[in-house]
Amino acid sequence: MEALVRPIDDLWWTATKFSNVLNIDARICKQALETVPCKMMGKRQVWHVREGMPAIFIPTDGTLDPKKLSPKERLDHYRAERERIKLEQETGTLLTALEVSSLFTRGMKEQKDVLTNIRATVEHHCDVSAEVLSMIEQIIDKALEETAETWRKLVIDNE
Repeated sequence: MEALVRPIDDLWWTATKFSNVLNIDARICKQALETVPCKMMGKRQVWHVREGMPAIFIPTDGTLDPKKLSPKERLDHYRAERERIKLEQETGTLLTALEVSSLFTRGMKEQKDVLTNIRATVEHHCDVSAEVLSMIEQIIDKALEETAETWRKLVIDNE
């Protein structure tokens, strides 16, 4: 039996062919192939292997666009997402906004306590003038204000 060798320029595949050969969900192949040019062969949309393979294998965010799914598939997608979120919350890999806010507030308070104790520590353990202590206090106050302002901007920008 003689093997048939075809030039790569003749390799035009449908999304289904990519799916079958690569053993990947046809919807994922079709969505990935939307980003590369295609041509029509009869009534079928085909992509060249040289352009189709990178489109499928170049990493993307890995999600399907729910807007492009049928209503049943979209419902299944959102149900699966809800269940994934519940599971991640139960296992502790996903925190609610309230938990993040609470942890952040606690961390900021501890940071503030550490910074404000620096002046007392320096005053107690080092022989420095009142001028130096005043400068240390000003630097700490400025750092706390800048940190608070930065976080205020981040929170306002994300609302």
